[in-house]
Amino acid sequence: MKLKVLAASIALAVTQLHAQSPAAWETSEYFRSRALDPVNADYAYMRGYTGKGSNIGIVDSGIDMANPEFAKRIIAAKDFTTSGTMNDSVGHGTHVAGIAAAAKNGSGVHGVAFDANLIVAKVTNSQLVLSSTIAAGASWASQAGADVVNVSSNFGLSQALLGAKLIAPGIYATNYTNKTSIAGGQNPAQWAAAVPGNVVLVVAAGNDGTAWSGGLAQMATAVDSAGNLVLGGRMIIAGNWNEQTNKGLGPNSNAAATLCQVMVANVCKDTYKTSDFYLLAPGTGIASTVSTKINKLGLLTMTGTSMAAPVISGGVAIIHQMWPQMTGGNIVKLLLVTANKNLPGYNVNVMGQGMMDLERATRPIGNLGIPTTGRLAGSIAATVQPILLTGGSASTGGLGSIMLVDDFQRDFYTPAKLLTARTKTQEFKPAQASMPYMTRNNYTQFNSYSDKFTASHNGYEVALYKDAESNMLQIDIPVWANTKFVTGMFTEQTTWLGNMTNSFAGGGNNTPSTTYFSGLNFSKDLNYGVNAFGSLMHGITWTSANSANIKNIGTVLSYTWNIGAEYKMAKSSIGAMLYQPVTVYQANADVTAPVGLDSEFNIIQHSRVNLAADIKETRAGLFYKTKNFVAFIEHRQNYQGQYNVSNNAVGFNYSAKF
Repeated sequence: MKLKVLAASIALAVTQLHAQSPAAWETSEYFRSRALDPVNADYAYMRGYTGKGSNIGIVDSGIDMANPEFAKRIIAAKDFTTSGTMNDSVGHGTHVAGIAAAAKNGSGVHGVAFDANLIVAKVTNSQLVLSSTIAAGASWASQAGADVVNVSSNFGLSQALLGAKLIAPGIYATNYTNKTSIAGGQNPAQWAAAVPGNVVLVVAAGNDGTAWSGGLAQMATAVDSAGNLVLGGRMIIAGNWNEQTNKGLGPNSNAAATLCQVMVANVCKDTYKTSDFYLLAPGTGIASTVSTKINKLGLLTMTGTSMAAPVISGGVAIIHQMWPQMTGGNIVKLLLVTANKNLPGYNVNVMGQGMMDLERATRPIGNLGIPTTGRLAGSIAATVQPILLTGGSASTGGLGSIMLVDDFQRDFYTPAKLLTARTKTQEFKPAQASMPYMTRNNYTQFNSYSDKFTASHNGYEVALYKDAESNMLQIDIPVWANTKFVTGMFTEQTTWLGNMTNSFAGGGNNTPSTTYFSGLNFSKDLNYGVNAFGSLMHGITWTSANSANIKNIGTVLSYTWNIGAEYKMAKSSIGAMLYQPVTVYQANADVTAPVGLDSEFNIIQHSRVNLAADIKETRAGLFYKTKNFVAFIEHRQNYQGQYNVSNNAVGFNYSAKF
């Protein structure tokens, strides 16, 4: 169905992290309209975007003002006819509004942007409307705050009117070629004034079954004397995809061929083609809202490019909600670039850029980068190096989420701890991993000690662990039966508790650090050669490590514990141990990282944050050891601070003096 524009009126003024899956949104209400699933609207909803806060202008035959599908969301309405009422006696405007924004309320159907507001301009009481009235309604809707204006009407350009002649695939010369006006005689400059700024204009292609779209559509490619698009690339031509057959355009849908404006030597010299702005959406057999006076069920099925246009307008509202800083031209470009071309018989001259795809449109396009200036404007994204902390026991979780920017300068957010990277050599070194089983002190895990010297007297023990890079001193002092006070210190050459402090761009000042630790170590011999043990220890670390993003790390506080049992034989033993690796619980640092935007779209940077591990890893292992040899197998839960992620490790270590 369509509203026809009378061509007699020629001189007219004619664009963060949800846990649900897409399936959670696929209700009977979702499927009933047939418009939502083909454009993957469920993915936008899954990501938290439903058009909330966006305003859709509907320039049509009015709306059923009392319909609960639009309750409290019609924020402005104006009658441009002589009827004196906004109510829709035709049903077309209410149907179009429902496709764009009917409420998700568990009954009937819901619109693409079911949380968006509506601004309604009534421009006809029938299926006929003057194009000058449409322009006036679009201008008012823009002034009333519309982010997108939907015009589900057009006027046909017949072969007889145009004298169209095919000069190249998808390109026609017409009676308007090399004239001062575009095909159909519209005035793009007047429309640019009527729909100014960043307002996106969505126009139905028309239902005349022609290879080209209707007269209003021809404004999309119009350029000024400097070759710039008069409407600034803020216009989309909506074609009808037949979702019922999934084989091509819907019945009588106008297609995406270009009516050439400038031709030289039988070659079209137009900078832009109609297909550049032509986008498909489902428009065949679409169920949507009408007044119960028209259909007692409050629903009706209609077909036409009129039905495809509000699907796209709803998509514009969703993108605007996600990124209100985007220009209208960039929103249009995004929807066109991300359109689905994997369609049966796809032909750009017929189907334009393909079918709107809200899954692709709501995820990053191109390269992701870290913003390097204070405002989202221009080319400001640097290549992402996903490294803040490498290895070790701290986390960037204290940052919350970090902002990344794609090629469209859209802000996306990822948990900061996902930018905590670890190299394989730091993830697992058998010599380091075996140390807790050898020493019962988890702090020994930060170096691959190659030698050990011990001295004991009356229960006191002093141990010195040495390797090529560092050393560790440990003193065990008996305090009461079966319990020792353990204290000591160790140094690391380039890390602090295993962490290397790098910047987003890589590199950092990773200097030696010193850690002092102390705690209690319990050990008791039981029957049958079994020894039960456990420990609780605390550490204090000083480091001067810093990078471009992380500076001035204060005193680092950490802790660790273990509990286990060991069966001792003549020259060897076997046992089991449950332990928490050394875990940072305080590491306050000055961090410079983008975390969001203020109301003026300036980038917000964090300052002082705690790099403490927000999720604690635990390990359970079995071991066998002799004086110089240990072998173990262990299960690691919440591996590397990732909730419910597990990892298994097997290793052994042998050391001997010669």
